[in-house]
Amino acid sequence: MAGQDIFDQPAAQVIVAGIRAYRTRIPFQTCPREADLRAIRIPVRALFGGRSVVHDPVAAAAKLRRLLPHADVEVLPGASHYLYLRPEDRRHVLDVISAPG
Repeated sequence: MAGQDIFDQPAAQVIVAGIRAYRTRIPFQTCPREADLRAIRIPVRALFGGRSVVHDPVAAAAKLRRLLPHADVEVLPGASHYLYLRPEDRRHVLDVISAPG
């Protein structure tokens, strides 16, 4: 999902080890109910990696904008699903986070 270039990073190695060794004891993650998302009243900044293969980032961003009109939602076109693993994604995320409102 993020490319072979990340596997030399310690964070990626921890994630891979967890995927291989972890056995779930609780149900797998599900999407929150729309009513629960609409009930969120705190500021929300959501960043979606435009190259994600985990979900459709454009559709997910559109749904969140519809359910949380006060949220700041952005799709980062060149970023993968794991925004924090690739250095170029981290730089872009930091630029977006530090940009004025």
